[in-house]
Amino acid sequence: MKAVLFVDDEPAVLEALRYALFRERRRWNIVFVTSGASALAELAKTAFDVIVSDLNMPDMDGVELLARVRAEHPSTARVILSGNIERNVDGAVAHEVLAKPCSMPALRSCLARWLD
Repeated sequence: MKAVLFVDDEPAVLEALRYALFRERRRWNIVFVTSGASALAELAKTAFDVIVSDLNMPDMDGVELLARVRAEHPSTARVILSGNIERNVDGAVAHEVLAKPCSMPALRSCLARWLD
């Protein structure tokens, strides 16, 4: 089963994503964590096909997290989902960038490109 890791420091955002993607649980293993450190711990235990991360998070921001994922897990597709996409992001850090709020059809389409 293909696996997706969502990273956002706002639990309400993760809960909304969990609710919106509930019916996809039969197709994809979807894990939700609230920090870059938690994401790296999950990646150490499980191979994920896609990581979707916010940019603005305390301690380790999304750019630092995705740079580490690029170096340590190069086969994992990296997607930014952030309300602050005006920030200059190195194109090598992410394969795709989605703006919050993101429509669920757009998010599902993005995930399907990398998972199906």
